[in-house]
Amino acid sequence: MGIAILLCSFVISVINILLSNQLFLRNTCITNNGVAFGFEINNIFYISVLLLVILIVVALNSKDNMKYILFSVFLLGLSNLITRVIYGKVCDYITILEISFNISDLFLVLLSIYAGVFLLCFNKER
Repeated sequence: MGIAILLCSFVISVINILLSNQLFLRNTCITNNGVAFGFEINNIFYISVLLLVILIVVALNSKDNMKYILFSVFLLGLSNLITRVIYGKVCDYITILEISFNISDLFLVLLSIYAGVFLLCFNKER
């Protein structure tokens, strides 16, 4: 199961980068200069890199499925960081109830919910 999640996250990340690139070139995406839901913070690039490094360190010290979940979160976050480095902002292209996001954001939320359920229901160290 863990490898499947990791592979799916990789594919979603690549699709997000390619789709964002095409939408930026056509000037048809909703740009996001901030973090989740457009909240703006200072030094976003450095904070993003720091969070991704922390994810790698924690993932390397994790066991079983949690390791794959954390590496998947890393890949999804990295796709948005790559877009931010190339264009200076992230491309959001899905809008539901006036909230704009991209597929990496969507899968980050879904994966976080899955990780929470996994920790609550299947954590053997409780």
